[in-house]
Amino acid sequence: MIEINLVPEDLRKKQKKRAFASGEARVFPKETIIGVVIGIMPLLLILHVVLQVFILVKDSQNKNYAQQIERLADEKVKIDAVLGELKQLQEKWRSMETIGGGSKISWAQKLNDISDNIPRGVWLSNITLDGDVLLMHGSSVSKNQKEKNDMTNALNFASSLKNCETFFDDFENIESGQFKRETVNTTELMNFNIKADLKITE
Repeated sequence: MIEINLVPEDLRKKQKKRAFASGEARVFPKETIIGVVIGIMPLLLILHVVLQVFILVKDSQNKNYAQQIERLADEKVKIDAVLGELKQLQEKWRSMETIGGGSKISWAQKLNDISDNIPRGVWLSNITLDGDVLLMHGSSVSKNQKEKNDMTNALNFASSLKNCETFFDDFENIESGQFKRETVNTTELMNFNIKADLKITE
């Protein structure tokens, strides 16, 4: 197409300036706009794909974190169980220290001494340790029902323990008491208690 402009050159320059000032020169052809949009579309598509990949990666990481938290929760349960057992062992150890009175006492030796010194006609039904006090509950029967020496047997047993060096070494004193007579199947018994106080070591 041939365009003939009969406007003088000076006037043409003024028209161009007016057109630029009024904004007419900023209007782009539709083809240019469509081309720009078509050119941007691949970039938008790439950005969409990148965002989707980013979301998938984050979702995978969150699932990973959730699994790790679950494993840590299981491990915490196991650790709490171990700590509970350790606490029980510590309590038992403290109990043993209490039994020991703060010193190294051979309780196996003490039991042997009790067994060696217990006289005939005397037996123990219970041995307990209450704090720093060893309590022995037992019964005695007279060899001769006419002599009624069952209380004497119990007193002799307490005296034997007091005279036993390996037994009495860790005690301050030994006392017998709370004598109570009872009849079992026509046989008279004397029930008694023996109390031994452990030495308190600082």
